[in-house]
Amino acid sequence: MLKCEKMTVALSLKGPPLELVRARYQLADLQRRLGLFGDAKRNFLKVIQSLDTPNELKVMADFLVRGLAD
Repeated sequence: MLKCEKMTVALSLKGPPLELVRARYQLADLQRRLGLFGDAKRNFLKVIQSLDTPNELKVMADFLVRGLAD
């Protein structure tokens, strides 16, 4: 879980928007793999909603978020 916490802290820092959205996607995927489905869903939705997210990444995040339980 420590890796997720460090990634969450890193996302609160300023940086290039595209790198931050990619990092959020990676965090969400890690959370999904660890079974942290609520956290993963929240982060995938942030990726989908971000204006800085490339369309291909939005499509992948949407696919993965649909597979998560509510």
